Amino acid sequence: MDQIIQQDESVYFVPTDEMELIEVKQTANGSFHCEQCESLPWKVDNCEHIQTVQSQLAQPNMSNPQGIAEANRILTVVSKLDNAINETTEGSKKMIERIERWQNARIEPIEKQKQFYLNLLRSYLVQTDRKTEKLPTGTIKLRKMPDEIVIDDSEAVMLAGFQQEDEFIKLNEKLIKNYKAECNT
Repeated sequence: MDQIIQQDESVYFVPTDEMELIEVKQTANGSFHCEQCESLPWKVDNCEHIQTVQSQLAQPNMSNPQGIAEANRILTVVSKLDNAINETTEGSKKMIERIERWQNARIEPIEKQKQFYLNLLRSYLVQTDRKTEKLPTGTIKLRKMPDEIVIDDSEAVMLAGFQQEDEFIKLNEKLIKNYKAECNT
């Protein structure tokens, strides 16, 4: 039988074999009420959780383990609780991943719609040969985006003697700027 956990003067938790804690409350008149048994559709007067609390309250209070066997039993309980914490943490990580996948699945079509409408606005500005247009609901602006370098083959970049892709990108950005400067002169 596992040790009950006393939260305060009238609230106790009884550990189960499934590593759950069942709350048992003691009323002002001294009677006990089990949280789990009160939710049952039938009435249970003196369930096993209440009996566990009553029997352990009747025993002398053992604040320290009495011998190796008791210390080993407590260590086993702590180990089970650590496992329960780890399982809960892993389960929550999986749930977070599922929620993020759901979120991305919901946002992706909305982003596509948004991009469609932004392209319409961009086309409008290009047709009117304007860079900025003030509208009652906001302002739309066209601006030049910097050139982008996309590396399809990272291994080829490394074989060309560059230690990192960043070196390659910086060198190519410099070459592009120099080329543009030559073309403008």
